[in-house]
Amino acid sequence: MEQNIIELASELAHQQVLKHRDELESSIYVNESARIREYTDEAQEIFDRYYDEYMDIVRQINKEI
Repeated sequence: MEQNIIELASELAHQQVLKHRDELESSIYVNESARIREYTDEAQEIFDRYYDEYMDIVRQINKEI
């Protein structure tokens, strides 16, 4: 169950990074063509903020069920 929560929070946070893409100074990825993509520092900050928020929400809901 914890793995599903992590995946959900990660996907939701990634979607927020995509929504904020136009606000960033550069691409959201360090190297667009890399096989494994790494966020730029700016995009990582957005991801981290939303990931923490979503983890808190999902864990709280999970406790209530």
